[in-house]
Amino acid sequence: MKSLLLVTTVLGMANACSKSTTPTTGAGGAGYQINGQLTNAPAGTKVYLAELGETQFVSRDTASVDEQGRFTLKGSVPEAGSTR
Repeated sequence: MKSLLLVTTVLGMANACSKSTTPTTGAGGAGYQINGQLTNAPAGTKVYLAELGETQFVSRDTASVDEQGRFTLKGSVPEAGSTR
């Protein structure tokens, strides 16, 4: 059940996130900002950003949905991800 919820959340985020991201830079390196809006999501709903590690998902950021369904995930990363 948890895996179904995780997959649904990830697919929902991919669908709901705006196509533009604003790169930012922090002390540790490159940064990110992801803005999105979910329809029919109650205020306070949690949105998670996770990275697929070697054997499991690793949580990177969490945001709460506001009254209009909007959320923003932002932060910095120590290095750019690599393609495999």
